[in-house]
Amino acid sequence: MPGRSKPRVVYAMTGAEGLCGGIATANKSALRAVSRIATERGFSLTVLSLHESPNDRPKVLPEDSPFLAFGGRQVPFAAELARHALRGGLVICDHVNLSVPVLPAVMLRRCRLVILAHGSEADDRMKRTGRWMFQLATKVLTNSDLTRRRLLRRLPSVAAETCHLGLSPDFLLQESIPSRPQSRRELVACDGQTRPLGDRVLLLVARMDATEGEKGHDAVLRALPALRERFPDVQAVFPGSGSGREGLIRLARELHVADATFLPGFVPTPELQDLYRRCYAFVMPSQQEGFGLVYLEAMNFGKPCIGCRDDGAEEVIVHEQTGLLISGQTNIAELAGAVEWLLSDPERAEKLGQQGFMRLHERFTSDEYQRRFETAIGALTPCCLANSQP
Repeated sequence: MPGRSKPRVVYAMTGAEGLCGGIATANKSALRAVSRIATERGFSLTVLSLHESPNDRPKVLPEDSPFLAFGGRQVPFAAELARHALRGGLVICDHVNLSVPVLPAVMLRRCRLVILAHGSEADDRMKRTGRWMFQLATKVLTNSDLTRRRLLRRLPSVAAETCHLGLSPDFLLQESIPSRPQSRRELVACDGQTRPLGDRVLLLVARMDATEGEKGHDAVLRALPALRERFPDVQAVFPGSGSGREGLIRLARELHVADATFLPGFVPTPELQDLYRRCYAFVMPSQQEGFGLVYLEAMNFGKPCIGCRDDGAEEVIVHEQTGLLISGQTNIAELAGAVEWLLSDPERAEKLGQQGFMRLHERFTSDEYQRRFETAIGALTPCCLANSQP
């Protein structure tokens, strides 16, 4: 019909290629799925990125898909998103906070809205506007059953559906479990001395935010003194940056474990993968994970994982099959006991790592996440794009 344009999909995000973190990682896979839908079904795809620059355009986007980057400028981003939403079609927002400019279009029934929920949005800090947008959304895709349950406890009428995440496409999916490198690797410990990494490295990969403190760095440090009584060579390595780094260094010195604690700061992906190969176990007793992508990274290298119950880790780690789940990070004795259980039996730890590796390949690859995402979004596209306008 004259005046009709191709059906439209708008993907509004905080960022992908130019940012770090779980949401950016999820966007990288989701964009692959949306781009495939657009190409195969002849849709028009436009991507709006709040915090990136034009140089961060994802390579997976079709050549004719506009990529509008706003460098953190919220007002122009919101205006452009509102304009696109009023033109109709399907709008996907990677966070509920980004979806507010879509409100007029949704109220006028000009578009359908999908919001991706990651966990923290479902807690007591949920804004009133967030509640409105979740309730108005055609569909809310949560990263875990835990996030979905928490969201529905707050807002029972929300159309929420679980879409478990997958390994970052930036991480090469290992075809077999890599062997531990034989080469020597040294890092500067918290006592200021350069020391080699040994065979009993406990790895925790996460940001170090002094205002949060729930990733579990403190807990691992507090467990080290007891662990060193039986395993004098056990070490803790915490790659990552953040405002809490200096506080962790001070804590390591106070606990007299500075010589066994390493905080190398941000490390590039190849160096991070080397640390995954070298570590004995991945230990992150976090209590703020909506899902827990880093557990998948460790499983990609066949490493047993330790996480917490009533957290996103519970949907990734199978207790005593791919790792261990503890009640919480405040129980230092329980955490130390879980780590000791792994250290005391290398064959058992290796078996858990192998089973985790298989679980990753069966359920949590990037391709599996893209398939789940494409199914969830693809079900909406036939009926919601008919009113797209030029």
